[in-house]
Amino acid sequence: MGDVVDMRSSREKAKHKKKEEKFALLQKRFEKALPADEQDPKQKLLDLFKKK
Repeated sequence: MGDVVDMRSSREKAKHKKKEEKFALLQKRFEKALPADEQDPKQKLLDLFKKK
C-alpha cells in the first residue's frame, strides 16, 4: 500500500484559516467603525457595554 493522505485534516486546516481571515476582516471593520483611544481589544469591548 502507499501513503495514506488524510483529507479531513487538510480541510479542517483550510476551514480554520478561513475563519481566522474572516475574524481579522471583522476586527478591522470594527476598528474603523468605532475608533477608540484604548489599545486593549478586551477593554474596548467592555467600554462598549458600560452604562453611561
